[in-house]
Amino acid sequence: MMEFCPDLLEKAAGVDPGKVAMREITSGRSVTYRELDERSSRCATMFADAGIKAGERIAILCRNRIEFFEALFACVRLGAVLVPLNWRMPPAELVPNIRMARPALCLAGAEDREVLDTALAQAGSDAPVIAVPGGSTPVAI
Repeated sequence: MMEFCPDLLEKAAGVDPGKVAMREITSGRSVTYRELDERSSRCATMFADAGIKAGERIAILCRNRIEFFEALFACVRLGAVLVPLNWRMPPAELVPNIRMARPALCLAGAEDREVLDTALAQAGSDAPVIAVPGGSTPVAI
């Protein structure tokens, strides 16, 4: 993690590990600070194993779910930048965002994978895509 930026998730997991950090409103699924910290660490390891380095961008196209925040905290730990793409946009509107971001890696929810694949092809990007697990449910923090 970047030395000048404290890892607030790690601190919260140390202070109150069993406290619910997030809950998906529709499904009722929740994660504690400890679980969110552990899952974000595993995600950061996965990104690092995929060759992601500090300063590189990871684009994400998915609905509201806990996994979005896991990816966000994972990027913070690596010094990478998470680039949220709007799932309401058609591929043609995503293309300029993808070209500007130049992601080294992309994440996509199952319900948005086809849109992302189309947008990446139209943008001329060969960034690999990893599936984001979970469903599309609102998240309460």
